Amino acid sequence: MANQESIYRTKWNQSYTERIVKGTEGQGGSRTQIEKEHRHPKSLKSVRWSMARENQSDFLQWWVNPSECRWQVGTRSAIEKIASGAIHYEAQNQATRLEFPMLTLSFQSGIITQGSYVHVSHASEPKILPHGLANFYDFLAILDQPNSLGGGVPNYVNIFYNSATFGANGMWLQGFFTEDGVTWTDTADNPQTISNWGATFMVVQSNPALTQLRQKFRTMGIT
Repeated sequence: MANQESIYRTKWNQSYTERIVKGTEGQGGSRTQIEKEHRHPKSLKSVRWSMARENQSDFLQWWVNPSECRWQVGTRSAIEKIASGAIHYEAQNQATRLEFPMLTLSFQSGIITQGSYVHVSHASEPKILPHGLANFYDFLAILDQPNSLGGGVPNYVNIFYNSATFGANGMWLQGFFTEDGVTWTDTADNPQTISNWGATFMVVQSNPALTQLRQKFRTMGIT
């Protein structure tokens, strides 16, 4: 997983660079480059969350990080109630007792009204798509991609998860959004933002693994 992460990061940043060059050449303007920088900053060395498909067809870096991420991690066990008490079943010969983590993500868009942000160095270029709205559209594009590349090859969603819980380098997640898709609300009470924007993500694998978090800090000399 660690080697894969390095490969994904390299591809991600190469893909970003290619899009910047094509966008700047094709549309001939600083406005296009600025817009792409806001939607997809130049590298993953950032406190912002990042997200991409395995095939790199759609990727984004969040302008505003999710407001909340609720984790649920079950165990590979079950309890059957019987007349005399209960039978406890445990999975045998497993690398971990932990099930695939389920993340309930609450996204936030910030202000999405047109012209709500103007780059300080380019005040003459006001027609920049609001960053949170660009994130929303990009997220829908990622969700719309197939979960398989054909031949049984998964088209994972890769997430760079940045949180103090997992240390300065964050955590790399691979998995899929569930069949429930995405929810959001348009409300007259708060028309300038996308409200209640959320989705559920199933983590198939992560780096580091949840059971290796303590060891991660020990390798950094933190006990």
